Amino acid sequence: MSYSRNHEANYNITNNVIDYYRTDTAYVRKELQANVGYEIRPKLYNKHIFQAEYTSVQVADSVILLNKDYLSEVKNNMQFITLYYTFKRDTRNFKSYPTTGYYFDFNLVKDGVGVLDEKLNSLYTTSQIRKYWQLSDRFYFSGLIKSKISIKNNPYYFYNSIGFTNDFIRGYELYVINGEHSILTKTQLRYALVKEKIFKINSIPANKFNKIPLAIYLGTYFDSGYVDSKINSKNNSLMNSALYGGGVSIDFVSYYDAVLRLEYSINKFNETGLYVHFIAPI
Repeated sequence: MSYSRNHEANYNITNNVIDYYRTDTAYVRKELQANVGYEIRPKLYNKHIFQAEYTSVQVADSVILLNKDYLSEVKNNMQFITLYYTFKRDTRNFKSYPTTGYYFDFNLVKDGVGVLDEKLNSLYTTSQIRKYWQLSDRFYFSGLIKSKISIKNNPYYFYNSIGFTNDFIRGYELYVINGEHSILTKTQLRYALVKEKIFKINSIPANKFNKIPLAIYLGTYFDSGYVDSKINSKNNSLMNSALYGGGVSIDFVSYYDAVLRLEYSINKFNETGLYVHFIAPI
């Protein structure tokens, strides 16, 4: 169960950037969520997950005035039930920074089941596969394909395509591209400049803490994606357009699954940037 109150809420996307409404005198968004789930693991690498979740969300009237499609039926509050089914297969050697194996998942999500908010009736699927190859002693290659298909158009509250969480095209970190359907691909070639090596810090007396493992990888990458949307596409040029970007990177991988990634990227508009990330690229 979780409960959150925020003085700020994103209510729309204009020119491929999120619009925010904020006030320090009141909470503009309140959300309560409670869920229950059941997990089945019939095989070592396979997992089936079933979940049911209750959500109650309320926003300030100002948010609805700014975007009448934020919630269903031009209301400032909504309650609904969401049903989830997820299948996962994971053979990666390391979860935080894999170099061999593969990962696959399929998700089926149903928002609205005919109770509470009867007007809400949404269904969408997402699926992804990530594959990792060791090409030689020091060279590694990885690739990702991820897709989302929505069966029915939803209010703005339910949209999160490319640019949200970790689903972004490198070179477009400053943008979001929202829509009903999307596809994202990523590829990366890495070279182990420093294979895992133990560095000892003599100034730390405790043996448990004075040894730090570190691996360093140099990389080059290319990403692409496409978002299909019939909603608000006039004000967002990145929707319904083929997008791609690439660049070079250096990754630092240490103990406790710590990852530091520095990337220099360029996108299709020749915009460049230096970005810092704290998770594996794929």
